Amino acid sequence: MGDCDALIIGAGLGGLTSAALLAQQGVRVVVLEKNQRLGGYGVSYYSHGHRFDIATQALGGCGEKGIVRQILSRLSLLDQVKFLACEPARVYYFTDSGKPFIQSGFLKKQWYRLVGEFPEYKNEIKTCYDIFARLFAELKAIAGFSGDPVFGFAGNFPDLARYSRFTVREFFTQLGLPLPLQIRIAARAEYCLLPLDRLSLVGFACTEMSYGDGAWMVSGGVGKLVKALSCYIKEQGGRIIPETRVRRLLLENGRVNGVETAEGKRLTAQDIVLAGDGRDILSGRERNLIVLPVNTTN
Repeated sequence: MGDCDALIIGAGLGGLTSAALLAQQGVRVVVLEKNQRLGGYGVSYYSHGHRFDIATQALGGCGEKGIVRQILSRLSLLDQVKFLACEPARVYYFTDSGKPFIQSGFLKKQWYRLVGEFPEYKNEIKTCYDIFARLFAELKAIAGFSGDPVFGFAGNFPDLARYSRFTVREFFTQLGLPLPLQIRIAARAEYCLLPLDRLSLVGFACTEMSYGDGAWMVSGGVGKLVKALSCYIKEQGGRIIPETRVRRLLLENGRVNGVETAEGKRLTAQDIVLAGDGRDILSGRERNLIVLPVNTTN
């Protein structure tokens, strides 16, 4: 199969984005995908003349300063992908109220709607979203942190240090929020597929804040985003190999230097990016392995 500089395991949105950014820098990149179809959750299909986005119905980070728009701008792909704002983002019907709860994709509108329904908790709602914003900012800044990981972390990331073990339920309870208000703030928690007493506060805060500049759809289907990224990778000299399952990582003194596929073929690389669910191939001893979050829907 040959050698490369960087090997990406998984051709979902996260894997394709990583490969595109690396290829832009002149890195010889290869993407392996176990399925025939690329895109992971970013898949569209047609039925009876209608288009449906299977899992990624809405994206965050597509506003003027959003991370998705920034990446596409860096790759000069903005002219190929058009975003449409979903406003309202969703409408919920809860049993504790006779009227629908309209959820906005824009943070300021969402805040005003919550305060409008629960004016006596205005300060608590502000505190809640202020902490969400700080956690999100600290998590984004952690990539560039080069200080002491033991003694410098709490000083540079105080909210992450304080709330890292909190569940959403514990946090809401600490703020003294009533259950109806908790349900409305956490309406988007269904994306995380966990109940509030098991859902990480940091994880949920990042999900919520990623929609702070709106919930967006891709005009023509999210598959257009997948196509734009995959075409860009190939134009930059990268390779995408579908229907190729990785059986194991090749280790030498704790360093990953390649992979072996289910068909017994080997591919060597200087660095490996695991952009999918690779629990079956991880040993925990890998030193140069970059692991992306499994769910990149947001």
